[in-house]
Amino acid sequence: MMLEPAGQASSHEPLLQGEEDVATPLADRKPKRSKSFYDTAMSAALFMASGDEMGENPAFEVKHAEATAPPPKGFRIMDRKAPFRQSKGEMNIHRVNRDQELFRLDPFHTIMELSTCRLLVTFWVLYCLTFAIFAIIYWMSSHRCGIGCDTYPEALLLSVETMLTIGYGVPDPYFRSCPWLVVVLIAESLTAVVYDVIFVGVVYQRISRGTTRASTILFSDKAIIRTIGDSTYLMFRACEMHRTQLLDSHFRCYLFTWHRLEPDMTGQQVSRFRQTPMRLELPDDSLGGQALLILPTTVVHRIDAFSPLLDLGARKLQRPLDAMSRQAEFAPLQRSSDTQVGCRDGAWCVACGQTYPGIQQLRRHVEYTADEEAREGAGYAPHSELLRSGLDGDAAEEDIRSQLMDRMQNLHMEVVCILEGVDAKTSSSVQVRHSYTVQDMVWDSDFAPCVYAVGNQEVTIDFARFHDLVPCV
Repeated sequence: MMLEPAGQASSHEPLLQGEEDVATPLADRKPKRSKSFYDTAMSAALFMASGDEMGENPAFEVKHAEATAPPPKGFRIMDRKAPFRQSKGEMNIHRVNRDQELFRLDPFHTIMELSTCRLLVTFWVLYCLTFAIFAIIYWMSSHRCGIGCDTYPEALLLSVETMLTIGYGVPDPYFRSCPWLVVVLIAESLTAVVYDVIFVGVVYQRISRGTTRASTILFSDKAIIRTIGDSTYLMFRACEMHRTQLLDSHFRCYLFTWHRLEPDMTGQQVSRFRQTPMRLELPDDSLGGQALLILPTTVVHRIDAFSPLLDLGARKLQRPLDAMSRQAEFAPLQRSSDTQVGCRDGAWCVACGQTYPGIQQLRRHVEYTADEEAREGAGYAPHSELLRSGLDGDAAEEDIRSQLMDRMQNLHMEVVCILEGVDAKTSSSVQVRHSYTVQDMVWDSDFAPCVYAVGNQEVTIDFARFHDLVPCV
């Protein structure tokens, strides 16, 4: 977000009421358009949809002290307000300086953003206004057309009966000599049909939306960080409580970090949150991250040279000869496991430029070529010099752990986990969101078993032990 100096309005901000656009040439100025009933209704809907955000000052600006201050202790992007230590999927993000004209281009989804209470109040007010408007027409034409509505409450009752078809009757069904009143009745009846269709559609969409379906998909309360072999992993688990499973379910993970930028030309620093995707080992994200949640599924992210959990210095420390680690910071993320199973080359020779799957193959190449250069007595022997300078492989696991612990203590980090799938009954897309901050990550632990075989009949999942952890052996 761009920051504007105090008292200076940005060029993209709309003019306040009473101000005159003196900066724009007269030939380029657009004529002012008066607000229609649609604009007024949409403005009210926008205000109700977003609470107090749309009622803010268009010239809203963030103070420099607030923009550069680190997040408070305990701050998290994703909430933890649902029962059983789950998340409702609400992001703690406040949006300001939004242009209402863009929301008016999509009125349906704008209305869908209303809360259930506000949605019911909106339709209730809309029905009542329609009753009142048509009642005025009936009351004004009652004596001339023989409707028999001597008072406004009687005309209002006739309007309700016409619109809701709950009973109907007038002294003269042909309205004497007022055929235009039939058009009014038809208009009110068709208006009622349109209202009913929209109301039923919106309410059905609200009831069957995927956010309520997501409430029965559980994520573990804690994420664990443990070392297996020579590698460190971040793991959490998820499971479905319903018997009916989601179709085509797959996982994605992102790392949200708070960064303080370097001083700019004015000497000021601006903080920002950075969102970085994370590669998954299990389920394999190169295959789409597909998962079957009929049993508790453990999601695994390997903290390797390409993991965003480590900074650029730690990446260089972990694998200085890795080809991708020497590239630009915004290069596509890779996985070290791809090099270990032969999917791609992960190390390169700085002497001749050839690439190899790993450091072992690179070391053999350098040793063999250095022997050939010594045997031939070549004056220039780059491989021999490289061998004398030493070939560093992966850093020690203690160095990686110390780098990660230091980064977790000095930087706000939050791993946002997203599970997406399709509900088999309603065919609606479902997205489940959960997050883990540094306080939610536990070192050197494992998830306690919660699946048991009872006799020869069935497998039992004990959700009372779903969040339990046990120390690693």
